[in-house]
Amino acid sequence: MIGVKSLKEHQEGRLAEASESLFNIQRLTELLDAAFCIPGTKIRIGVDSVIGLVPGVGDSVSAMLSSYLLYRGARLGVRKRTLLRMTMNLVIDATLGIIPIFGDIFDVAYKANIRNLHLIEEDLRRADRESRSRKGVSKFVAMAIGGITLGVILLALGLLLLVFSHIFSPLGFISKVFA
Repeated sequence: MIGVKSLKEHQEGRLAEASESLFNIQRLTELLDAAFCIPGTKIRIGVDSVIGLVPGVGDSVSAMLSSYLLYRGARLGVRKRTLLRMTMNLVIDATLGIIPIFGDIFDVAYKANIRNLHLIEEDLRRADRESRSRKGVSKFVAMAIGGITLGVILLALGLLLLVFSHIFSPLGFISKVFA
């Protein structure tokens, strides 16, 4: 049995670890969503928005980087409900982010990573976080990250196929007309 002194030290150690982890999440979130200011405006963008400019691949990489916040939130012990809300933010960001031009503008405005950081901070403020069950959380996170990544890749491929079919179908029509 853990003595009173060692229990207190154990709790302080967990608190320090959670505090350091939250600090790292905050730094990553700033890098992903608010690292740079567009000159002449108050609009902040991050690496997530810049990477998202690369069609298909950029959105997949961006979704994987954003999924890391979901993983860190689960490691900190946030509730499953909060993880689900975070997953929905990622799905919305990844799905709309693959639409050319509109998706890039949406990504700058929506800032899913900052939304997820606020969800983590709000959840950690709750007094009952020590009593939460962590059973099944890692399976949920693994499935969410895999699903998001696979979904973004499939949507990007579908969009690329649609674009290429429209680009090359007029050429086929022209060659038939002049044949």
